[in-house]
This record gives sequence, C-alpha cells and structure tokens, in this order.
Amino acid sequence: MCLAVTTWRREKKVDEVERAGKEAFSIESCPPDSGSLEYVGMKQRGERVSLYYKDQKGRYWYKTMF
Repeated sequence: MCLAVTTWRREKKVDEVERAGKEAFSIESCPPDSGSLEYVGMKQRGERVSLYYKDQKGRYWYKTMF
C-alpha cells in the first residue's frame, strides 16, 4: 500500500511539473496578491534549470537559473 501511494504521489508530482512547465509565468511578474508560493518541482534542460512554484490561487510561476 505505501509503495502504491508513493508511486502515485511521484506520478502526480511529475504531472504537475509538466503542467507548470506549460502554464507558468515568470516569477518576476508575480503580483503581490499571489500570496505565498509552494515549490512544485524543477526541470533541467542542458545548463538551464527551471524551478516551478504554485501560488494560493493555483497559478504557476517559474524562475530560471543557469
């Protein structure tokens, strides 16, 4: 049972990172009304790393590091 739950959570997290990658806005334009941000995950492409966050309204935000 625990293994199934862990696998489900991991798959859900991967799906959420994929969704965030498609829907996210730059964190530089994050308005003050977004509240606190929850870390969703990261994606690496070459030397570029994108960190994804979700605000209290369900919007996704990203920050890119090199």
